[in-house]
Amino acid sequence: MAGTAASAYLDDDEIVELINHYRRVHNLKPLKENLKLKLSSRLKVRDMASHGYFSHAGFNGEAFHLNVKKANYTYRAVAEILALNGPNERLVFEAWVNSARHRATILDPDLEEISCSNGSSRSGAYVACHLGRSNH
Repeated sequence: MAGTAASAYLDDDEIVELINHYRRVHNLKPLKENLKLKLSSRLKVRDMASHGYFSHAGFNGEAFHLNVKKANYTYRAVAEILALNGPNERLVFEAWVNSARHRATILDPDLEEISCSNGSSRSGAYVACHLGRSNH
């Protein structure tokens, strides 16, 4: 059964710091927090939690970048990484770096900005990070 609200259960800043530490270890610049990406990642978490699904495509089949556009983030590049039911920040991060596709996203040198959001409902616990490079 889907929940109706998404309440935070993890520390978004800690997730970003884990990602940025990993980038520094690999001689990449850390990603800067972006408020528009915060809004888009929050929209994604709320949608998944309220409709009880887990997918890069939205509940109605829309591409994830539509949330980025709704947040008025204009971009040259944008990416999304998701997690479901991660018990803590470190295990969410470790799952991502142990996945070739997610690791490649985290280490993409073309991306410059990030924001993560998380929330839980009766349908699960969700994390969404949006990474991008703006047109500005």
